[in-house]
Amino acid sequence: MDKKYQKRLERNFLKYAWLRVVTMRVYYPIVGIYLVTVGALSMSEVAAIAVISAVASFIFQLPAGYFSDKFGNARAMKLSSIIMLTSPLWYLVLPNFWGGLIAAVLFHIGLVFVGDGVGESMIHDTLVKLKREREYTKIMGRAVSYGLIGNMIAVSVVPLTYPIHHSLPFLIGFATQIAVFILVRSFEYPDLPRLHAPKSPLIALKNIVNWRNVALFVFFGFVTGLSKLSGVGEYSQIRLTELGVAVGLLGLVQAFGSLIGAILGRVIHLFDKVKPQLFYLIDLSLATGCLAAIGLTSSWVVGVVAMALFTGWFRVRKIMYESKLLLELGHVYKATLLSALNFFSNLWQMIAPAMLAWSVVTRGNSLAGGYVLFAAAAFMIGLLLLGWIGLTLQRKKQSS
Repeated sequence: MDKKYQKRLERNFLKYAWLRVVTMRVYYPIVGIYLVTVGALSMSEVAAIAVISAVASFIFQLPAGYFSDKFGNARAMKLSSIIMLTSPLWYLVLPNFWGGLIAAVLFHIGLVFVGDGVGESMIHDTLVKLKREREYTKIMGRAVSYGLIGNMIAVSVVPLTYPIHHSLPFLIGFATQIAVFILVRSFEYPDLPRLHAPKSPLIALKNIVNWRNVALFVFFGFVTGLSKLSGVGEYSQIRLTELGVAVGLLGLVQAFGSLIGAILGRVIHLFDKVKPQLFYLIDLSLATGCLAAIGLTSSWVVGVVAMALFTGWFRVRKIMYESKLLLELGHVYKATLLSALNFFSNLWQMIAPAMLAWSVVTRGNSLAGGYVLFAAAAFMIGLLLLGWIGLTLQRKKQSS
């Protein structure tokens, strides 16, 4: 391989780390405040924007992966940068419900064409071209670490410009989108032979949707759904305040979780040595164990540590699932496969809060009791799903 070409490919890794920083909405912490104070929106209107944009992301998840497999990662990522480019400006152009909705929908649709499967597919293609395919978890772990640290700094500093003028965070956000536009055009997209390029979405889905993959998708999505309960602003906010954590410190808890995620990103590749079934059990046990600890403890220290560990782990665990799938898949339909993985995650993230709400009601409206009941139920459901995965593996061995 030409040395100059090799260097250009290797630069993709650092550029991707930067891409993970600038694709995040650095203005996100003040969006709600801006819409309510400047846009005069009601809380129900703000909630409606969140729901509609989430549905839009959900709908475009699989088509984005297919588009990447059909037309190439380069076209998908460049299309993404165009869709997202003006999204922050809509908050300023139309400081009302419609401006907020257009901004959120454009951002979420654009994001699925650059992340959630497509960007990861490009990095995997790069590693394949460099004959370093088995370094996927190590390279992605580093990218996630750098991205988390950069994003922590950005979301901490950018909102400080809001008191100076309410438009500044969104103008800075527009600058980051310009950076995305430039970055995706600077990648060296590897040209790999695709012997079985998808002819239609149905053919792509037929190759992706088999019993083994679906079993893993459902399990991964189920455990990922639990992460919906970890973010500040969700149920965890109420639970931590019950334990005595001041409201003003909740952001620091989230930052602590991101810091743990950055540390775990540097060592996540060590799990490459762990067999898939064992890793899935570790994943399930860690998630439900943290949730149970949050419900059982009366100490704010234990609650904060459990929540931060929970948050940090969910920042990096997906890398392992992607790695194990891609090593077995080969180089066909990979973006569609990774998009399907995220599709099931989004599905369960809509279901998990309802399951916790039911648990809380069942325990006499006790959030602590609800967390414990939910953790126990989630662990049992997870074990059943692991059994399903085991059965599909046995069938594969018998058929071969």
